[in-house]
Amino acid sequence: MKKIAILFFVICMLCAVGCNEHEDATCDDTSAPEDVKALSECLTEENGKQFLVLPRSKTKLLVHDSTKRYLDSIDLDLLKTAEEKMLGQLSQYTEEPFWDLEYYDGALCLYAEVIVDLKPSTADQGGCGIDHEHKIFREKITKK
Repeated sequence: MKKIAILFFVICMLCAVGCNEHEDATCDDTSAPEDVKALSECLTEENGKQFLVLPRSKTKLLVHDSTKRYLDSIDLDLLKTAEEKMLGQLSQYTEEPFWDLEYYDGALCLYAEVIVDLKPSTADQGGCGIDHEHKIFREKITKK
């Protein structure tokens, strides 16, 4: 009986160590993007809502019901490449981008939008094309 108790204790300790090591490699921490080995490390749930955490910027994207069914099709390499490319494109703007997931042209895409002020405004009125414009960026993150 004593041997079983010791064996049980050792197994529990090994499980605890393994779980802690896995927690250290998630997209939620400050590890480098290349440390992310699986898409599951970028998925998290809070208050009953699911989020995709981008590997480099650690930006948390709410997974909407309309895009949830495509999560299993996300290619981690495509996600990393898409985020890197879009961060490069967005770096020319000082405005904070809005990030999202969007099904577009037959694939799930990483989506970012920046609203850029137009100066000087061409009229006393406001609106798209008058006092601001929307810059939209999207990259496929699924192979399908």
